[in-house]
Amino acid sequence: MNLRVQSAHESSHQLGFTIAEMMIIVAILAFVAAFALPNMSEWTANFRLNSAVRDLVANLQYAKMEAARKNLNCTITFKQPIGLETYDCVVYLDSDKDLEYDATEQLLKTIELSSYKGVEFDTSRGTNSGVDFVDNDEGYPSIAFSWRGLPLDNAGATGAGSIYIKNILNKKKTIQVGAAGSISVQ
Repeated sequence: MNLRVQSAHESSHQLGFTIAEMMIIVAILAFVAAFALPNMSEWTANFRLNSAVRDLVANLQYAKMEAARKNLNCTITFKQPIGLETYDCVVYLDSDKDLEYDATEQLLKTIELSSYKGVEFDTSRGTNSGVDFVDNDEGYPSIAFSWRGLPLDNAGATGAGSIYIKNILNKKKTIQVGAAGSISVQ
């Protein structure tokens, strides 16, 4: 009985990769990543912008539905302070129809654009706040929806206007509320 143990050098079938093969694979992956990462950051910035726009549109639609459901004006006010916090947007049932949030009125939602990293109001458009709605008596841009779904301004007249949003890549979106209550994105 003759048992012979082969050394690693004698083996004709080696398993694994050589250092040169591994370096080539790493170089190829680095080359692919150099092109993929810039596109990924652009995609992320645009995704956040689109998410913020969808959230604002959904809240405008929500305000219209709540106004009809509760048979009350439902108001959206921008840059609204409540206590020690200032919110980018608040939605509330406006029982006294003055487009001003009072502590006695039911607060439905608050929106902070800061939750969408790199997204903000485009202050180069609109009335220096990125919002083109008539200010309420407190100086905050506001729009209300009547129980019929029609937008109203601070004087009780038909309201319409726009919200201007941009991301860190300066890509811009506009949300428009028409005089008949239509909401569109451009």
